[in-house]
Amino acid sequence: MGISMRSQEKNDKRYLDSMTEYFYMMVDMYLKPWLQIPFIFWLTPGYKRMKECQSYLTNFSEALIDKKVKQYRENLNNNAIKGPENGKQRKAFLDLVIDSVENNNSTFSKEDIIGEINILTFTGFETAASNTEFPVHAIGDIQAKVYEEISDIFGDDLDRPVTMEDFNNMRYVDKVIKESLRLYPVVPLIPREASEDIEINGYTIPKGSDVIFNIYFLHHNPKIYPDPEEFNPEHFSAERCKGRHPYAYLPFSGGFRKCVGAKYAILQMKTVVATVIRHFVVQPACDRDEMKRLCAHITLRLAGGFKIRLEPRSKPTHG
Repeated sequence: MGISMRSQEKNDKRYLDSMTEYFYMMVDMYLKPWLQIPFIFWLTPGYKRMKECQSYLTNFSEALIDKKVKQYRENLNNNAIKGPENGKQRKAFLDLVIDSVENNNSTFSKEDIIGEINILTFTGFETAASNTEFPVHAIGDIQAKVYEEISDIFGDDLDRPVTMEDFNNMRYVDKVIKESLRLYPVVPLIPREASEDIEINGYTIPKGSDVIFNIYFLHHNPKIYPDPEEFNPEHFSAERCKGRHPYAYLPFSGGFRKCVGAKYAILQMKTVVATVIRHFVVQPACDRDEMKRLCAHITLRLAGGFKIRLEPRSKPTHG
């Protein structure tokens, strides 16, 4: 959003804590239909807590927007900050929204912007944790090949930042990450609303119906992915991908409502894998059966948590 929220500092976690609690209560309401009856939900302890979280999130986001609007107006004619290409820095998402509203190019209300801030922030940090954990967790048996590719790219330099050229050269790592997202789709269920009547195999889904896509079952369909329960990056070799339906793989959904952070998530995962594998050998810290026990609430997680052991790699010697 263009602002440091210091969300991992001990005394400044209330925003993310409130957001996590709020969305978990929302999912509980979805999973427990009786809580969707207003007068029943009003009688539960969760109602008061949910309203407290909602109030804090709204006030926090409103103050953030007011601050950014003030900055925008103060800097409207200020071109002192120059970027390397076009004379201006790239703008954060919130800056782009405010710019559009201030120039009457958008009908967003303040409430709309607050909603966008909260949902993008929550989906960003909630999914990012699992997205980066799963490939490191699953990489054990094939990490020698991953390390070989990483070594070819970075050589003996253990600390050089990852560049866009490096990302493009991570061809095997790319398959590893895709396979991780196939085997462990962080968002296993995606709700949608039918915008028109849809005919499927002789059945009609009426316009306005709620539809839930089970991404987990899609990604574990043996007709699409042989031995679907096995971690095999070759599921994404050029040969196997040929002729596969583009919607047979939907870790970030698809179409117009595809996750806006999909490309960023892939870059983030590649960065984590490259950094961890350059420095450590990854070993499991639990048995294989425990590694396969999953649970899902808002996102997919390992039921017992991510348990790995990191062994420092021997530094290369010369001479």
